[in-house]
Parts: sequence; C-alpha cells; structure tokens
Amino acid sequence: MEVLVEGVNPKDPSQACGRIRHNKLVYFPGEGLQLRGETVQVLIERCNAYSLFGKMV
Repeated sequence: MEVLVEGVNPKDPSQACGRIRHNKLVYFPGEGLQLRGETVQVLIERCNAYSLFGKMV
C-alpha cells in the first residue's frame, strides 16, 4: 500500500506512522522523522479495527 508518512508512532519510537488513501493509520518500522512527508510502499502484515501494521518495501 502507498503510505504518506506523518511521523513517529507516539507509543513506540522505533516505528513510523502514516496513512493510506482511505485514512487508515499504518505503523511500520522506520525513521518517522526522516520520512515525514514522503510517500513509501508498505507491505501490510496484520490489521486491527482501526489500524494496519506492516513493513516498508
């Protein structure tokens, strides 16, 4: 999925967070501060009711 990175996950600083086109939150390992404002590709590995989790490809 294409993800617009918003910054660092407030609950886990080792993760970045962003949103897909449908406004769902996505969390993945990465440097959130360095990637902020960029669009990255993320492979979704699991999901909850309101958020997705994956890894950057």
